[in-house]
Amino acid sequence: MKDNQLEKMTVRELRDLKARIDTAIGSRQAKDRAELKQKMIALAEEAGLSLDDVLGGGRRAGRGKGTVAVKYRHPDDATLTWTGRGRRPRWLDGISNIEKFRV
Repeated sequence: MKDNQLEKMTVRELRDLKARIDTAIGSRQAKDRAELKQKMIALAEEAGLSLDDVLGGGRRAGRGKGTVAVKYRHPDDATLTWTGRGRRPRWLDGISNIEKFRV
């Protein structure tokens, strides 16, 4: 996409494009991660080892629980998200059907 095409887009169109790009990046990273894991498993098996033998199995000390995936996103501001856990954000107050905001 050329810069002059971006300049012609509205703020809403740019935010939608950004949200689509963020989703595409996440999907591509997950796909690449899965492919790499399969390659690593195959290499470890060729050496007669398991992946846990190579990388050290079990949980590492001090490791956090990780992050939770976003389930809801504001339609006009992609930076406003909610995982569905904890207190409901203000931008969802008064909305009875939040499914239209599901990612």
